[in-house]
Amino acid sequence: MPHTILVVEDEPDLREVIVDCLKGAGYTAVSCGDGNQVLGLIRQHAPSLVILDLQLPGMNGWKLCHLIKSNPATARLLIVALSGLIEEDSGAGDTDRFDYMIAKPFDPDALLNRLRKLLKD
Repeated sequence: MPHTILVVEDEPDLREVIVDCLKGAGYTAVSCGDGNQVLGLIRQHAPSLVILDLQLPGMNGWKLCHLIKSNPATARLLIVALSGLIEEDSGAGDTDRFDYMIAKPFDPDALLNRLRKLLKD
């Protein structure tokens, strides 16, 4: 069974590119563009990983990461931050405990390679 990945990106064109890339690689992709929808989608779809834009309407990515990682039921969920606010890709160690941070613009192949490593595919 393929991994389910939740894509949270408020820019529709970019969200579509990411979803198409994930589906092309064999993943199941669920997406939304508003931070307020994320926790419900996590409960509904039980994703293996969340790709999370940091600047979202509703609830921003920093707050969402904190809520996800502080809840024992979702604390182990992998979260990859995707943002134009960071200058280069970086691993864990962020105060909000992202598992990885990817700078926009990004290379779709590099994104898939990072996801495969995180998901141990």
